[in-house]
Amino acid sequence: MPNSQKISGEALRFDQELIVRLQELADYRPANSAFSIEALIAANDAVLIAAQAEIRAEHALQVARSASQQARLHLHQLVLGAKTQVVAQYGSDSPVLATVGLKRRSEYKTPVRRSLAADPNE
Repeated sequence: MPNSQKISGEALRFDQELIVRLQELADYRPANSAFSIEALIAANDAVLIAAQAEIRAEHALQVARSASQQARLHLHQLVLGAKTQVVAQYGSDSPVLATVGLKRRSEYKTPVRRSLAADPNE
């Protein structure tokens, strides 16, 4: 089963520095060729390529989110305009307004005048 442990940025920098230090050792010849300088450099290159791909994917996600938000905003503005057109076509007291989620003018309470309270200074 592959190890899914997350490597910190600090550990990655240490690993990359170690590759440079191993390159300085002229007599470094590991018994297992999987740990050779060439294998380490190839693995480091794979990390760099994967990091670049991650940056590209994050940018593509930002662009897609922005496009999605703009499309949603455009749709919402069109729906609000359609509601306004329904009011303009059928009138502000038409029963059709309920179809688009609006209240008829007659459904609103009429404001009640409040009598002025007696001034306590008088």
